[in-house]
Amino acid sequence: MKSMSNYLLPIFLIIIFSTNADAQRKKRKIQADTSTTDLIQVNMKDGEVFIGTLIKLGSDSLILDHKKLGRLALPRVEIRKNTALNKNYTSIEESWKKEKYQSKYLVAPTALPVGEGNSYYSNYSLFINSFSFGLSENFSISTGFEIASIFASQFPILFVNPKVSFPMAENVYFGMGASVFFGNIDSQAGLGVLTYANTTIGSSTQNVTAGLGFAFSSDQNGEVPLVYQFGFTLPLSKRINLISEAVVDSSFDGAFNLGIRIITKGNNIFDIGLLRPLEADDIIIIGVPLLSLSVPL
Repeated sequence: MKSMSNYLLPIFLIIIFSTNADAQRKKRKIQADTSTTDLIQVNMKDGEVFIGTLIKLGSDSLILDHKKLGRLALPRVEIRKNTALNKNYTSIEESWKKEKYQSKYLVAPTALPVGEGNSYYSNYSLFINSFSFGLSENFSISTGFEIASIFASQFPILFVNPKVSFPMAENVYFGMGASVFFGNIDSQAGLGVLTYANTTIGSSTQNVTAGLGFAFSSDQNGEVPLVYQFGFTLPLSKRINLISEAVVDSSFDGAFNLGIRIITKGNNIFDIGLLRPLEADDIIIIGVPLLSLSVPL
């Protein structure tokens, strides 16, 4: 019977690092006279325009109710201006909201948060289900389970991932989090924990992230593994991003991901990638397909 610690790194790479699609922006004060009307027009720096009913004008985000897209939380650092409109104004901008709240790469987290009021469901390769909730501008939590164990007549692995994130300077973010999972490995119950800290530099669609963490397990004997994280994303077009990441331990054993992110008009996110193990024993493996779908709730 294998020790449960032998399974920790692969489980963390595929399950525990899952925490979706959403980010916070640096605080910036943008003035708008909304004292006489609840209807506003928001002009973004990338040229997009949103018109809807004002819900909240916070220090970090502007939340409005869009007729077609529903509730939107727009980061104030991405807003060029917002203008109060007369309540009799009935025209609604025909536009789609580009996803700005990208809190993860394919599997590993960035330092960008989910964002207050945002929530979404994610599915990974059919077998892993995750639900993420932005409880405040700086704190989010994800929880979920996998179902592959059920086919092996074992109890599914459950996980919960709390995360805090703070803007340190313009386009510089610092995040900390923990991933906790419980499940059966070879019919043996066990608990695993990963704590991490990382830094993301850049915008939500063009950035680089570096971080490190420590992994623990209930049956662990010996030193605590140190895990390193690296990742980046680059825009290829208005709706497609290139995403890459690597998660390795001190022996450079781990995995490397490369893929693309497709953002639909309905604000759904499709991630298509290839998971490439870096262990010396698996050098002949080209890679394992990795698919995910994230849907706002």
